[in-house]
Amino acid sequence: MEEWEIYTEGLKTIGMWSTQPKYDGFWGYVYDWQTLISGAVALLAGAVVYAQLIVQRKQLAEERRKQLELSKRQERAARIRIPHALAELMEFVENGFIAWGGGTLNSIKLPVRPVETLMSVAEAIDDTSYQTVRELVSALQVFESRHLEKKQRSHFHPGQAAVDLARLEFQIDRLFPFGRMSNEEAVPFVKPAKDDIAAVFGKHEMPLSGKGKASNIEERLEQALRLVPAKKE
Repeated sequence: MEEWEIYTEGLKTIGMWSTQPKYDGFWGYVYDWQTLISGAVALLAGAVVYAQLIVQRKQLAEERRKQLELSKRQERAARIRIPHALAELMEFVENGFIAWGGGTLNSIKLPVRPVETLMSVAEAIDDTSYQTVRELVSALQVFESRHLEKKQRSHFHPGQAAVDLARLEFQIDRLFPFGRMSNEEAVPFVKPAKDDIAAVFGKHEMPLSGKGKASNIEERLEQALRLVPAKKE
């Protein structure tokens, strides 16, 4: 029975006591007081139940507060590990562009440790940023399977490799402020547009020019950029 029902019954009982006809003598005395006591007991029981509910609600609120604080501490501890992992992955991408400039990716290997770090910290961060980290890990795994496995090296696709490297750099770069906690907001996943890929290519064009046995870096990057579909209006 809810506390309001207990109060209602108690009030009904008192109302009945106040409106019932009075009896004379001993039995009237017993009847009147028995009804009053029943109503008082019902009101007291309702008050006790209500007090218990208040205490329970405060306890639940305190437990939720502690759980929220624990989650925040765990998230901060996880985010501290992100920048170092991203730095290792950014070095991998830069080495990938250098190797790509030489016409092959045979010299690079995806580092395992930073990928495992991202996979382990993903559980402790917010759902929105988790999606971004998950997409990055997935893209790294696809890149390794598509361009770095031995069976794929004989079918090297330089244009697609350059685009995939640029996409990796774009996603890695977006996560740096989150990992450094310079931005407390979540990082939603954003698929890089053609302009974003072109911006990454622009960063690597000059350093790559004149390196390696493959020439015409600008032309090769332009050819790779044609593989990226234009943004639909």
